Amino acid sequence: MKRKSRKRPPIYSVDRRSPIPLYIQVRSRLMTIVNSWPDPERMFHTEDELTELFGVSRVTLRGALADLVEAGYLRRTRGAGTRVVGRKVDERLQLGRNLSKKWGNDERMHISLLVFERVGAAPDVADDLGIDPGAEILSIKRLRSTSLAPIAIDWRFVPAAYAGRVGREDARTGIYRSLARSVSFDHVRMNIEGGLSGSEEVELLLMPPGTPILTQHFVVYDRNGRPVTCGRSINRADMTRYSLRMDASGEVLG
Repeated sequence: MKRKSRKRPPIYSVDRRSPIPLYIQVRSRLMTIVNSWPDPERMFHTEDELTELFGVSRVTLRGALADLVEAGYLRRTRGAGTRVVGRKVDERLQLGRNLSKKWGNDERMHISLLVFERVGAAPDVADDLGIDPGAEILSIKRLRSTSLAPIAIDWRFVPAAYAGRVGREDARTGIYRSLARSVSFDHVRMNIEGGLSGSEEVELLLMPPGTPILTQHFVVYDRNGRPVTCGRSINRADMTRYSLRMDASGEVLG
């Protein structure tokens, strides 16, 4: 008697109890696979392979694939299969007067303002801004997305002395244009480090727990060496790469 083959468990799990629709969970994971695809000449997974990898229906899978095709991450040819045309967002590491220009590869940015309020400064923010813990600051939180998925969470903190110069629209489109009317910027100190997504990134960036992230932490100073603003940004590492221009005239490159 022929033994029935047992169905293998899915490799990529989805949370069926999550309020995030299954096809969006699948789409998010597919983007990670696409952006780490080793060879653009190698055909992408078939629908049969993907339904087995994710343990979801073909209808759910096709919805996720269709979004990636429409956004230009995949190219499907009848009779020839699917190929990866994946691309990462180029994020410029520089002060920008127009936030929508921060991405350098013509990717359209969608910006959602999540928080805009006066609060007391947390100890770490107070330390960055050179003020007392609990002193009033303007707290800004926003979400940046492509047409396909959210990519970055931004936090910006402005001390009370400058907070009145920043309006809600400035917070959504970029705070440096309004601050530059009364402040002469001198330099920025920035650290970038890798990590793994936690609960907030899972919720806002629609990414699986434990997905790689890149965190920028920075302080902006004026010409007198005083902090003007500080903040941090968390980017999906599977969808972002940083670009910058460096001075090569001095001892910069090793």
